[in-house]
Amino acid sequence: MISDYDPNDHHKLQGDLSRLYRWPKENNMNAASKVPSKSVWKTVPKSDDYQTPELSDELLRYIERTSLVKFSNEDGIKQLQDAIEFASQIGDVDTDGVEPLYSLHETEVAYLREDEVTEGDRREELLSQAAISVEELYFSAPPGNVPLDQTGDLGKTK
Repeated sequence: MISDYDPNDHHKLQGDLSRLYRWPKENNMNAASKVPSKSVWKTVPKSDDYQTPELSDELLRYIERTSLVKFSNEDGIKQLQDAIEFASQIGDVDTDGVEPLYSLHETEVAYLREDEVTEGDRREELLSQAAISVEELYFSAPPGNVPLDQTGDLGKTK
């Protein structure tokens, strides 16, 4: 175990840690060499065929209703159009030759520790801070976002 670490026994520590972390081989540093040593910033040029989206009143009402954000003035609509334009740039990025990301969750095993209570039961102290509690066991949360009135054809649910 790591808790039995002897400062003079480096090989034992490396053996224990190798179960938790896969160390790169000294002669195989290809993966590390592909990572830039400094931040790389590139601006994406605007596409010539991009048109600023025209947002109809009906579409604005639908976006307001589903996002629970009010675009009540020209500044709000302009900000929404700018956000759409910014997000549309992702389609112009050249991804040829770019490999998909690698995730440790797909192939590696996460070693978990057992949960141990360290400070005891503090339920009463925590529930005393709640505005409303149910059966003195649970917090009662306020209701979530309430959607605006649904009008128009775009927001119909079945």
